[in-house]
Amino acid sequence: CILLLFVFSFGLCGLGILLSTTIRQEERWSLSARLLELVLIRSSTAMYPIFAMPVWFQVLTKMNPVTYAAESTRAITSQPLPTAPGIDILIVLLFSSLVGILGITMYTRRVEGGGTE
Repeated sequence: CILLLFVFSFGLCGLGILLSTTIRQEERWSLSARLLELVLIRSSTAMYPIFAMPVWFQVLTKMNPVTYAAESTRAITSQPLPTAPGIDILIVLLFSSLVGILGITMYTRRVEGGGTE
C-alpha cells in the first residue's frame, strides 16, 4: 500500500511539473495548483462514496486518478478484500508513468532548453 502511494506521488509530482512548466507567473501557478488540488480531491472517492454522488458526477469521478489510488488503498487495507484491486493499481501505475514521462519531457524542453543527449 505504501509503495503504491509512493508511485502515485511521483505521478502527482509529474503533474505539478507539467503544470509549472506551462505557467510562468508564480501567482497564476499557485492559483492553478490549488484549483487542480481542489478538483482532484473533491471529485474523487477519497472523501465521499461514489454511490452518494449524482450520476453526472460519478462519470467525472471515474476519470479521476485519485479515485483509483483511494480505492486500491482501501481494497488493500480492508479485511477481507471486497474487490480485487488489480485494475485500480494498473490505472495508478499507468497514470504515474504517463504523467511522469510528460513532466520530464516538458521540463527538459522548457527549462533545460533541448533534448537529452
